[in-house]
Amino acid sequence: MHRLFLLRAYGDFVILLQALLESPQKNKYSLIASKHLEPLYQELALVINLSSIQIQFINFGITNTQLNLFTNKHILSLNTLNELKQIKNFVKKNPNNEGQDYVEQTTRIKAINLLTGIEFKAMIMPNAIYSNYDIFFMNTTKKDYQTKQLNNILILPDARLKKRVLKMELIESIKKHYIGNGKKIDNARFKNKINRDDLIYNNFKNLIKYIQEADFIIAADSLPIHLCELFNKPHFMLFPDGHPRNFITPYALDNNSFAEFSNFKLTNLL
Repeated sequence: MHRLFLLRAYGDFVILLQALLESPQKNKYSLIASKHLEPLYQELALVINLSSIQIQFINFGITNTQLNLFTNKHILSLNTLNELKQIKNFVKKNPNNEGQDYVEQTTRIKAINLLTGIEFKAMIMPNAIYSNYDIFFMNTTKKDYQTKQLNNILILPDARLKKRVLKMELIESIKKHYIGNGKKIDNARFKNKINRDDLIYNNFKNLIKYIQEADFIIAADSLPIHLCELFNKPHFMLFPDGHPRNFITPYALDNNSFAEFSNFKLTNLL
């Protein structure tokens, strides 16, 4: 059996889970996931059926939402070598004699292999993430999205990277558009309110609840938008100007439901 080592951020984890769930060959793979991903997995397991996935969570010492080697900010920290050492030790103690060990993307795979002494292969190139995973897992199924009346709108402006966060003036424009069209609209932020009427989520349970209760989501290029795709929730995806669209969701692509910050037109919305 092939093993897939999951060492990246939460959004990457959700995209891979979805692709694997849809795969006709899911029984060929087991997941070795970093311990930091387990709280998200536990909450997802309460709302979708993950019983077909073989997964174990291992503490590789990852504390910055993904392997330090994949970041620019933390790559030179002392913990980078410790994380790689723990991955190396796990593989040495638990050799895979029945298949290939993979990491998610080609990003810095040569450095991973050099510093661990392990010959990992990469699952995909770091572009067109959704379609590349579909190719890897041999997926061909097209999703059916919700078709009910979309009256309850939710904005999720926050993102792990600051440059992806939706600006206040953009949020206010969107809210005025929907209020003027008789829709109910809420804005949910991670941990801290900016406006008095902002909703707050500070854990995965609350975030998932807000997404499931909404009819339509407007969000940054980050974890919440990928949860929308996982839950078959209609959504609109907003990117910083000139930002690569490697993580664009199939729904956004198929429905032309995306835009850049400065080129965003309210007429594109429902």
